Amino acid sequence: MTELRPCPFCGGRARLVIRHNEDCTWVRYLICCSLCDAKTGKYKTSDLARTVWNNRVGDGNSYYNKQPSCETSNGQEWFASGGGNF
Repeated sequence: MTELRPCPFCGGRARLVIRHNEDCTWVRYLICCSLCDAKTGKYKTSDLARTVWNNRVGDGNSYYNKQPSCETSNGQEWFASGGGNF
C-alpha cells in the first residue's frame, strides 16, 4: 500500500476512512487529515483515494502540471481543466 503523505495544509497525519451503507453493497474510500479535517472526495478504491491525496501541485508528476495552461491578463496561470477566476 502507498504511504500517505502529511496534510498539505497543516502537516497533520492522514488516515484512510471507509464509508459504506448498512448491508455493505456501497463502499467508498476517502483520506482525511486527523488535525484540520481536510479530505478528498469519495472514491471506489482506496488506491485511487491515496493517489489523489498524495498528488500535489508543483510535483513533477502532478496532474495539474500535465494540463494545458495559459496566462491570464493579470499574470496568473489558469489551468484549462480546472477553470479559474480572471
